[in-house]
Order: sequence, then C-alpha cells, then structure tokens
Amino acid sequence: MRYALAHHGVVTVRVARACGLSPRHLARSCYFERCRGGVYRLVGYDRTNLWLTHLASALANTNKAAVSHRAAAALHGLDGFAGDIVEVSCSDKIRSRPGVIAHRSSSLIPADIENRGGLLVTTVTRTLIDLAAVVGAEALEVALESALRRNLTSVAELSRRLRELSRSGRKGVARLARLLSVYEQTCPTDSLLETRFVQLCRRHKLSPPRRQLPVGPYRVDFAWPEKRVLVELDGFSH
Repeated sequence: MRYALAHHGVVTVRVARACGLSPRHLARSCYFERCRGGVYRLVGYDRTNLWLTHLASALANTNKAAVSHRAAAALHGLDGFAGDIVEVSCSDKIRSRPGVIAHRSSSLIPADIENRGGLLVTTVTRTLIDLAAVVGAEALEVALESALRRNLTSVAELSRRLRELSRSGRKGVARLARLLSVYEQTCPTDSLLETRFVQLCRRHKLSPPRRQLPVGPYRVDFAWPEKRVLVELDGFSH
C-alpha cells in the first residue's frame, strides 16, 4: 500500500511479490483494480489526476523507461504543454498501445533521466531535444524559451547534448540548432506573451526586435532603435 501511494497509486505483480503478496491476493484485493497485465492501481486513487496514474502505469514492469517528449514537457511545466498525453521512451524494445505513445531510443542514458515525484522522466535538456522531432517549430520555441527563462537548462548544456546526439542523424537536430543560434545575440523572453510576439513579428516578416533594451532607468520589452519604435506588452500574468 505504501509503495502504491508513493507511485501514483500503481503497483505491479513483481513489486507485490517482493512485498510478500501473491498475484492471486492482489487480484482479489478490494483495494486494487487491474489496469492491464501485471499492473494494478488503488481503487479511487486521486481521480482528479488520473494522468499521473496512467504515466506510472506506462512505466510499470520496466526500469529502463521514462516519461518523455510531450508528456515530459507537461511534467516539467513547460509552456504550451498540458497533462493530456501519455508518452514514454525506453532503451529496450517497447510497444505503443491504446492511449500510450512509446519510443525506442538507444541513445537514452541514465544522465538523461531524473526522478520527479516518483516518476522517471527525461531531463529538461533531453525533453527539448526529443520535442524537436515531434512538434512544430513554434511549439518547440515556446517550450525552449520557457525552459531558459526559468533556468531549467542552458544553451551550453543543450548544445553539448545536441552535438552528442546529432551523430546518429537524429530528426529535429537542425531545427533546434537554429533556435539555439538566436541566443548568441539575444536573451530569452520574459513571458509566453513575449514569445508569441516574437513569433508574430517573424510570421509577418518583420526584422527581429531588440529584446529587453535599456532606455534610461527603464527596460523595454522590445525595440527597433533604428526606427525609434519601442514596444511594451501587458498580459494577465502580471
């Protein structure tokens, strides 16, 4: 019971055996209900966030898998991603099943994985690299800006790991590398609203504005100094 409570209500037959419970006892228990083969969850456990339970269930029966891609982005709280998808990666062969997107990754190493609230999840650095292969450029930029703004990773760390993974011809490497090159001359935005503004300018083929430009004792969000244009954005966040 304590194990299940610490792992989002999920317990496997393997763990139950280690605790002295037979699979038959687990199946007949009034405290657990079967999710799928060899995986059970506590009856009525935290119905307000079944997504976490589904993630824990997807990781059950293996210690080589981790929550990844869009699901990892949501767990890390990156902008643009909500807890509505179950997506995992594994260094061994793994199959997708209804409701679960599974990726096999031979490049997934222990340094790419961390424990977050009882769930194994790819680090923010690895998550952003994985996202580059499955989402569009604007969604990737929103997540990247969010991570850099909150100091969850750095351009140097992302560039280093990207170089290591690019040797395998990984999808999305060029897209992320282009985004990272922007920070050689500028800084991350201060909010999701500011990121959306940058994308709006790009969409309408405006020259990139200066970010966080000092003007006297103040600092403006965006500016085109040569045009003598300053832009301040006000959103609900502040």
